[in-house]
Amino acid sequence: MMMKRPLSDADNEALDRRSVTSLVIVMAVIIFAFVLVDTTVHRALSPEEPEFWIESAAVCGLKVTDSEFSATWNMTLLAKNPNKKLAINFDKVQVAVYYGSKEDFFHRDHDQYAIAKTQLSPFFLFTGNQTGLNFKLGVVGASFLDSTAKEIYQGKAVRGSVKFGVMLGVDYRYRTKVLDMGSTNIIQLYCDQLEFLFSPNTNDTGILTHQLRCDMY
Repeated sequence: MMMKRPLSDADNEALDRRSVTSLVIVMAVIIFAFVLVDTTVHRALSPEEPEFWIESAAVCGLKVTDSEFSATWNMTLLAKNPNKKLAINFDKVQVAVYYGSKEDFFHRDHDQYAIAKTQLSPFFLFTGNQTGLNFKLGVVGASFLDSTAKEIYQGKAVRGSVKFGVMLGVDYRYRTKVLDMGSTNIIQLYCDQLEFLFSPNTNDTGILTHQLRCDMY
C-alpha cells in the first residue's frame, strides 16, 4: 500500500490560493445574482417616489422687531404612496421652515438659514394609501438680518400676507409584502412660497391661503 506524500509548504500555498480564488468567484456570482434580481424586480414593479403636500397651515404669534423674530407654525403635511405594488417605510422626515426663495435656501447652509426645524416620527404607507401628519415647530427671538426682518414686517403690516417656504428631507425604503427593496432612498423637496394671510380679526395669526405640492428643486 502506497503512503501519501505529506503536503509541502508549496502545496499548501497552492491550495490556499485556489480556495481564495474559488471563494472570490462564488462571492462575485452571489453579488451579481443579487444585483440582477434587484434590478429585474425594480423594473418590474416600477417604483414611484412618494408625494407630499402642505394641506393646511397657520403661523401663530408672529412678532417681528428690528432684528428678531418669533413665530409658531401648525401644519398638516399630506403624504401619499402612489405605488400599486409597493409599500413605503418612511424612516426619517426632516422639516425646515425658511424665508425667501428656494433657490437662495438651496445654496446656503440649511442649519444656519433655517428659521425653525423639526423631525417627524417614522411612519408606513401601504400601497395607494395616504395620511395626514400634524406637527408644530416654532422659534423665539431668532436673530435676523435687518433687511429680512423689515421685509417680513412690511409684508404683514402693509400687504397683509407673508410667504415662507418648507424644505423636506425624506429617507424612505420601498417594501413588498415579504421584503425590503434595496437601500434607503433620500429625496429633498421644497414646498415653496406658502402664503399666510393676516387680517385684523386674526391679530398675529396668519392662515395658509391654499394647499401646496412639494417638489424637488
